[in-house]
Amino acid sequence: MVLRKAALCAALLLTLAAGKCENTPADVIKQVQDQAVKVCGFLPVASTVGAIIDALGGGGSASVVLTAANGICAAVKPKVNALASSKPEFMGVPIEGSFVEKK
Repeated sequence: MVLRKAALCAALLLTLAAGKCENTPADVIKQVQDQAVKVCGFLPVASTVGAIIDALGGGGSASVVLTAANGICAAVKPKVNALASSKPEFMGVPIEGSFVEKK
């Protein structure tokens, strides 16, 4: 996972250096976290968000932010038939974080 995060950061930094993006990796992660809190009141940890962005192909576009946030919210939504011990996942990434008050 560390290698994937490093690759994501490197790709985003190269994009920034080329002048094609205004967001840093930290900005994109924060945008996903804020959107998830807004949508479903769940604050995912930064490493979870970074891994999901990587699984989505990287980047900081609005569609990546929305897809990541909506996917996280869908994964943490209680399911009627879910096993009590099953951990929510999106794009093969286990979701870690906590529910907080919606903004």
